[in-house]
Amino acid sequence: MNANALPHGHTERLACAMRGGVSAFQHECSWSGGVYAAVKSWRGEESELVHRRSEHTLVLTLQGGTSLTGNKIYGHPIYEGADRAGCVSFVPSGAERRGWYRNANMRFMAVLIDPRFAADALGVCGDGRPFTNQRDDLLAAVLRAWAHEMSLGPVPTAYAEHAAGLVISHLLRRAAKPLEENRSREGMPRIALGRVLDFIEASLGSDVSVAELGRLANMPPDVFARRFKACMGVAPYRYVIERRIHRA
Repeated sequence: MNANALPHGHTERLACAMRGGVSAFQHECSWSGGVYAAVKSWRGEESELVHRRSEHTLVLTLQGGTSLTGNKIYGHPIYEGADRAGCVSFVPSGAERRGWYRNANMRFMAVLIDPRFAADALGVCGDGRPFTNQRDDLLAAVLRAWAHEMSLGPVPTAYAEHAAGLVISHLLRRAAKPLEENRSREGMPRIALGRVLDFIEASLGSDVSVAELGRLANMPPDVFARRFKACMGVAPYRYVIERRIHRA
């Protein structure tokens, strides 16, 4: 089903504050119960976006990619990497996401699921943990098959609801597992790392000391510096410099 077959307003479901790039809908549909899906193409040399949706958002890169993808979800560390075919990203309901992209040339499948769908259809509640450009064979297979079905014509409600229920159940199972994401390799709690990264982003225009960052994480400066580098791959001072360069 294409966008023209939908009631007015549905093509805005994936709209957000975006600067740079050109996107086009290829297929789009919504189903009763709070499930929506779209297949889009997107090109752009330099792009930025910000959005905060009431639905859970799940995205699969179908083809193409980017040379750089950056992503910041409040309360979580910054991600910088690249989109590639098969990468899956998830943003929970209500979470604000800021993204920046370089040399985007891709085709992707996006699914929006109302949190009430999980409560009504599955009898479960929960948001799951956000993630960006990860490999998940089950999610990729379900979303790829869903996108293919949309390319063939109208997708029955039962199909869409079954697929949505499967991905939500899988996301909640992922969130329940004791992943290494909850604690860094050196033992820095993820919530403390998120607090430090948020402070750095808010303080790029002023001096930021390792001692000050260590206090935010409740660690001595030397311990903090070692554990920060273990988490982020660079020393704190280098990370601050790189963020200032990127901001400029």
